[in-house]
Formats: sequence, C-alpha cells, structure tokens
Amino acid sequence: GSFFLFGAGFTGFHEYGHWQVAQWVGVPGGRIEVTFFSGFYYYPEGFIPTTVQDFWVRLGGGLAVAVFFAIFWIIRQKSLSFSEWELDDTFALMAWGLGQLLYGFTEAMQWYWQGGIIPTIIGILIAGVIYGKRLYLWLIEDI
Repeated sequence: GSFFLFGAGFTGFHEYGHWQVAQWVGVPGGRIEVTFFSGFYYYPEGFIPTTVQDFWVRLGGGLAVAVFFAIFWIIRQKSLSFSEWELDDTFALMAWGLGQLLYGFTEAMQWYWQGGIIPTIIGILIAGVIYGKRLYLWLIEDI
C-alpha cells in the first residue's frame, strides 16, 4: 500500500521542486501544470535560461523528491526502536527516492530514459536488493 500511496503523491512535489530551484537560480517566475499522471514546469514566456540555470532547474524536481523521501526514510529508520517496523514504508521511500534521484539526473542531462520508468525500476531493484528478503518474509508471515 505504501508504495502506491507514496508514488501517487510525488508528482506535484516534483514539479514544485523545479519551480523552487528556478527561483533559487534567478529565474523570474514560471508556472507549473500538473495532470493526474504527469506534470510540467514552464519557464516564463520569453525567458531563456543560462546553461547552468537550466541544469539546476531540470535537476530540481527529482532532487526535491529524493531529499523529501530521504528525510522520511531516516525518520522511519529512527522510529524502529519505538514502534513495530513497517517494512513497506521503508522499502517504498527508498525505491521512490532513488528512482526520483536518478530521474533528476537524467532530466538534468536531458537524457530522459523513457520518462521515469527506467530510473524508477532501478530504484525498485536497489531497494529490492536491500530489503527484498525481509520484505518477502514479512509479507508471507501471516499466510
């Protein structure tokens, strides 16, 4: 459940990351459009960013989501000694966070890797290598 919940919620935040980084690197405004499955950040009409501005703005979306998920992954790890471990939360935060981090770099390099599919798959695979056995045992525990 956590995997789908976290996955559904990050598109708007990803686009906000583009917008916020644009403000930090001196872009005067811009706009965000978010649809059910995707979103876009648009530079202000007539504005031509420098190469450096464009690089950071492209990186900003994935980086914002990765940092956001990393913070909550750390909080989740720190809470393990105080509550029962919810392995699905930890797996989902790592999978989506790594996928968005990789996607941010592909966006920054203008090498989109089929949208976000391949970076997301890589994030899921890495999280699966780290948590796969424990996740499997946790899932079959009640069977």
